[in-house]
Amino acid sequence: QRLRLDAYLQTSPSLRTYYALNFDSIRDINVGGLAWATFDKAVEETAKSISQRLEYYRRTAAGLATPVFGMCFTPTQLAQSESPWRNFCPVKLTLHNELMRCQDPACIVEYKSLTYRLSSAENMQLFLEDPESFLQVHVPAAVPSLLTALDRRSPPNCQLDGYCPVALVERGELVKGPHHHMVEYQAKYYNLETMEAKAKFYGRPMRYVRRAVLPNKKPAVRSDTPVPLANVLLKGREGKSVEPADMLTYMEASVAEVVCQGLVESCARRPLYLGKSPKKSALLFLARFFKAKNPLLTDMHAVKLRAEFEAFVGACALPQQLRQLSDMQDLANEKKRELLELAKDQEETEAEETTGPSIIPSSHGLSPEDAQRLQDCCRSFDEIFGSLV
Repeated sequence: QRLRLDAYLQTSPSLRTYYALNFDSIRDINVGGLAWATFDKAVEETAKSISQRLEYYRRTAAGLATPVFGMCFTPTQLAQSESPWRNFCPVKLTLHNELMRCQDPACIVEYKSLTYRLSSAENMQLFLEDPESFLQVHVPAAVPSLLTALDRRSPPNCQLDGYCPVALVERGELVKGPHHHMVEYQAKYYNLETMEAKAKFYGRPMRYVRRAVLPNKKPAVRSDTPVPLANVLLKGREGKSVEPADMLTYMEASVAEVVCQGLVESCARRPLYLGKSPKKSALLFLARFFKAKNPLLTDMHAVKLRAEFEAFVGACALPQQLRQLSDMQDLANEKKRELLELAKDQEETEAEETTGPSIIPSSHGLSPEDAQRLQDCCRSFDEIFGSLV
């Protein structure tokens, strides 16, 4: 008895691994060591397996789709009966137009001697009810495939200059992937940012291939050996020729940020000075903006130029404010005029003995605050644009 137990302990792990991987026929029964409970559990598992096989034979004989999990099919048998869909879910592609690779062995279905893999139990149930409706759409001939570590040792030239197409389409951002998720699709290579981006690209590759377009202006690539600005300035002082690359570096490092800020502010405010065209108004705005942002100004001069810039911005917005307040005043006067006419008509038509109350027009003019704002705007308009009108 001892020898038999030792032999079992030596061969049991190998046997369990072999039958679990090839047939999925291992069932553990743990009922506390009771003989009758172990027997009952074994009978229950056996009856369940027999019922599953009978159901499988009945459905296959009737030409229906049936699940194969628990039928002890080997991986070789499943591979030999694999459908043209391979490991892609037909339900996911039909309903959501998305390719999804399926790995769950419990969601494998046999239909007309071919096996299909489904992405979830819900999709498997839909496929079992009506498989033909999900086989009308054919799986694409070209599908994305991940490059192996050996292929990534000499990275190929990726599309979009190595930027992630998913980040470009989803968020409009230029993000370069870490070269760990490089994908081949239609004989072209794409560099994905993360595992989530790779899953999205796998699901709908044509969406990202067609929509991902690089902008005309891309951010400058940072160099590991930047050109020091001091060396560029020394070249100019010593009379040496300054290379265009040096000048570009100097311009980008010194004024690029403030220029971008000025352009963004100009686009946001859309300044329009009275008597000036939109182009001249924008140029005046940028000139005053750059003067106010000059870091070399003294404190007193900086305060003065910032005040001039704010005054210019206020002058550009003044005509619009004056127009809004004037429209409010015209509307209030119109309402007041209507009430006066209504009261006059009522006095003419009513007899003196009429006990009904008469309509007394109330003052519906501008509020004191709005009236004061209107006066201030008119005064400022006369002071600034009096010579132009």
